[in-house]
Amino acid sequence: MLTTYYRSHPHLPTGLTTRITGASVKSVKYVVKCMTSCTAVNAGFFKALIKQLTQLAILIMALGACATAPVQEMSDARQAIRSAEAVGAAQRSPENLTAAQLLLRKAQTYLETGAYDDARRYALDARAQAIKAREMASRRPTLRSAPLQGVP
Repeated sequence: MLTTYYRSHPHLPTGLTTRITGASVKSVKYVVKCMTSCTAVNAGFFKALIKQLTQLAILIMALGACATAPVQEMSDARQAIRSAEAVGAAQRSPENLTAAQLLLRKAQTYLETGAYDDARRYALDARAQAIKAREMASRRPTLRSAPLQGVP
């Protein structure tokens, strides 16, 4: 019959004891040894993981910093709006021209706050809306008054 006794182990934190049977003293020493070596291995793994995650975070921030202001898209949208105004979109297609101007104002707001992706999207939408306004204005005939009868 195996006797059971409680014993402190040098590898365990102070104050902790293990319940050990006579036959399992070697097993407990082996398990404790494995636990301490596994913790050391895990610590190395976690250090490497933290290092890799830090490098990944730096890379993501660097790529995010590379995002540039949508200068060309804003310019294209402004030119498209001017072009639409030049063909009379304010009179012939006011709803589309107004929508394009509103989208451009939103793009400008996003640009000023540094939200370049949103600014780019709104500028492209403003350009598309201005092109639509210009096309509709050039298709619609101008409103002309009826010719006066009897006037040469």
